[in-house]
Amino acid sequence: MIAIGDLKILAVAFLTTSLLLIAWGDAAIAWDAAPSTSLQLFDAHAHQMPTSFPEGWLESLFATHDPMGIVLMGIGNVAVHQEEYPSKVFAVSNFKNVDDLDLDTVEAHLDMGFHGIGEISIRHFASGPPSALPVESDFDEPEFLSVYNLARQYGVPVNFHFDYHADHVNEILDTLPNYSDVNFIWAHAGDAQPETLAPLLSELDNLYIDISSRNPLESFDGRLLSKQLQRLDKEDGTIKLGWKSLFDTFSDRVLYGSDIGPLGRLEQYGDIQEYYRGILSQLDSEVAEKIAYKNAQALFLITVLGDANNDNQVTGGDLIAVQQNFGETYSSDPSCDGLGLGDGNDDCLVTGADLIAVQQNFGDTLESVSAEAPEPASVCLLILAGLGLLARR
Repeated sequence: MIAIGDLKILAVAFLTTSLLLIAWGDAAIAWDAAPSTSLQLFDAHAHQMPTSFPEGWLESLFATHDPMGIVLMGIGNVAVHQEEYPSKVFAVSNFKNVDDLDLDTVEAHLDMGFHGIGEISIRHFASGPPSALPVESDFDEPEFLSVYNLARQYGVPVNFHFDYHADHVNEILDTLPNYSDVNFIWAHAGDAQPETLAPLLSELDNLYIDISSRNPLESFDGRLLSKQLQRLDKEDGTIKLGWKSLFDTFSDRVLYGSDIGPLGRLEQYGDIQEYYRGILSQLDSEVAEKIAYKNAQALFLITVLGDANNDNQVTGGDLIAVQQNFGETYSSDPSCDGLGLGDGNDDCLVTGADLIAVQQNFGDTLESVSAEAPEPASVCLLILAGLGLLARR
């Protein structure tokens, strides 16, 4: 027996699509765009420096290098950038260290729709002017625990800078289990080596690493490590076996990032992308895509309404995903991040409403500003998907 409510939902979908089919007639759009020859990159670690970045730097970066998205940490008008480019820019609330912390400001940012907190300097080598001093705080200081509680409350990740040291790493090991529902991103992989990181990632399910600054480019000189240890590859460009093994084993918890901000790095943005694409090209494509962009999308809860099969676009494949998973409930997902197969409207259910979400957002991608109209053949797919659901009931 078909419920009256389901009939109403399907009727609306069928009526809407039938009218669209009549209106468009033989109109068509390109169904398959030519695939990009370069791996797409989502920059999960970037800083804006208003005093040194030229006006229009972001527009120029998008035009020249076209990152899929960019996480901008704190400084300057990152909120304005997020408003101007809501599908490309993801603002994160930033404070330099514990002395600069203002919890009210961080909470205000999160209320504005910021996507995370960081980069927090907890243990950081001296950087900046010659008079700069190193930051030497504890990971579990009460002020930081208040920040982690805010992250828990708002469901956002925390990016932290913590120069690895054997005498202090237990602070992380002891704290993260108390915040199992908060994801922590260890910036620059802690400037640690893979054999040190592997057991920590094994023990802490909510620990992620970003691999920003782990390259041999000249604008990244002056860090704690020698260039040989800082880079992910050998001098001939071959990825080091330790890093390859780590990426393969923990492919869901590694993020690409540029760490632009300090002098010279914005100008080297293309070189940064080229270096990491060279590294990722030596991994299995599934692993490479996760590190390049998919992990960042999942971590920062970036989804496309109507994307029911999680490929960052709304196409006929989403209709099939709804049909194949009709009736599913993803109750095990407390955050309801919309990544359950068939869930096109991010309500953790797969119902007729997801068909409508696909129809209304057909043609959208993570990068698009406005949707293109679906071609007539795709509208027919929507109708057939609905009929398939009726046949299953």
